[in-house]
Amino acid sequence: LLRSYSIDLAVGGGWNYGGIRQYADAEVSATAMLWNYWNAALRFEHGISALSDDLTRGGPLMGTPAVTSGNLSLSGNYAMPAQWSLALGLIRDDLGGWSVSASGKASYRPEGQWELSIEPRWSHSVNPRQYIAALPGGTAATFGTRYVFSSIERGKLALTLRCNYAFTPDLTLELYAEPYAESGRFFAYGELAAARSRDLRSYGTDGSTITRRDDGSFLVTDGPAAFSLRNQDFRYLSFRSNLVMRWEWMRGSTLFLVWQQDRGLFEASDALIGPRDTFDSIGAKGANFFALKVSYWLPVG
Repeated sequence: LLRSYSIDLAVGGGWNYGGIRQYADAEVSATAMLWNYWNAALRFEHGISALSDDLTRGGPLMGTPAVTSGNLSLSGNYAMPAQWSLALGLIRDDLGGWSVSASGKASYRPEGQWELSIEPRWSHSVNPRQYIAALPGGTAATFGTRYVFSSIERGKLALTLRCNYAFTPDLTLELYAEPYAESGRFFAYGELAAARSRDLRSYGTDGSTITRRDDGSFLVTDGPAAFSLRNQDFRYLSFRSNLVMRWEWMRGSTLFLVWQQDRGLFEASDALIGPRDTFDSIGAKGANFFALKVSYWLPVG
């Protein structure tokens, strides 16, 4: 049924110089090549809870969740003029975090002069332990500092396009374009309950309150203490492109004519991005750059 296959098992772990375990996981993966030269791969991984020395950005150690993930990929025959690949990824942790991602790529070379490719990428995730800030007024369990965290829901969508055309072996035109959109929504704020813990003391419980202001920021009260957290919800759009003409008019001597666009938009928004946002990125404000580069080969020696 198969031209070839492999099954692999792996275990791994890491510690810092203080002997604190940073991670420990086990993985099983399988790959196979079908008789039509399609390739398939499947991978599962599980990591147990450990301790992180960087989640608090220089503060005390903090517990990390147990994480389970899986990936599936499938690709066509790489020797064919038309090539394609698909990939799907899933991640879950025992604190309620998750991630779903999908990507694909299709390229086509009908003849020696043309090469076309398209590569879409999408992901949607929730991270329940996003670092926000370190503020004074914490308890003795966190050495007098509040290490504030939140959950964040993120969405990403990108599309990479490439088109190359060779007029002659010495004269080519190459186009690269990538519209990109990303969003983030912050919610469920709290602070680290104690050093070496992975639990949060959620604002709005245990005698504390959290109120959202009209500008999107939050007012938190905890007994006699009160402090603000700024609105960090965002929507980010980006469009980058390059159009390059390359002319090698003499062996080793080449002229490059480049037109580059760099467009972007960053704004406060709690809306999850969609396919329309990638097209909106093309109309965002930005800059155009033009460059001319010439290299000349000196017949020395």
